[in-house]
Amino acid sequence: MWEDVSFLPDSNKGKKTFTACKSGTSKGNWPAMSSGDKVYFEIDAVNKSTGQVFLNVKTVKIAH
Repeated sequence: MWEDVSFLPDSNKGKKTFTACKSGTSKGNWPAMSSGDKVYFEIDAVNKSTGQVFLNVKTVKIAH
């Protein structure tokens, strides 16, 4: 996950590996965020494949 920092390089908040996706739910925790923080995440591999893959996501929930 990355924190979007205006006019500076974005701050890397760490990398997570999710393994329970096939069961329908996979959760991860990152350091605390403040209200108003702008963050984003990237999916760099699916089933260890970094080539062209297709991913169907129904819901992404982010809470702090």
